[in-house]
Amino acid sequence: MQTVNEMKKKYLQEPRKGIQSEEVLQTYLRSKESVIDAILQTDQNLTEKEKEIEVQRVKAESAEAAAKMLEEMQKKNQQMMEEKEKSYQEHVKQLTEKMEQERAQLMAEQEKVLALKLKEQAMLLKEGFQNESKQLQREIENLKRSMTKPSDPCIII
Repeated sequence: MQTVNEMKKKYLQEPRKGIQSEEVLQTYLRSKESVIDAILQTDQNLTEKEKEIEVQRVKAESAEAAAKMLEEMQKKNQQMMEEKEKSYQEHVKQLTEKMEQERAQLMAEQEKVLALKLKEQAMLLKEGFQNESKQLQREIENLKRSMTKPSDPCIII
């Protein structure tokens, strides 16, 4: 449109065009109106398409950024889950080792207690036999005394 206006201005400034110069100019401009309208329409269509393409590009970039962010979040979640699993397994291992140590310690204590009880039982058993032996010795001595004492003579009257 600028070009048409510039050409129109230039045409009007030219001398010796004749009487019908204005009429010829108008006829020429009317003949070019359809071309001008087509060019304007095409320009508007291209502008709209460029805007649509820009909108689609922005949407695609936004979707790509969202997908990338989601992927990073999934990676972080996966990493956190792996770390939690590793921590859990380490905790289970530590608890198992602690239980094994406590069990071994308890077994050692029980063995010591059992050994002490057996020793005590052996001592009591030994003492018990000594007590019985002493008692039998006393009974034997009593019997010997009773055998050595003269028995009362029986007098029959």
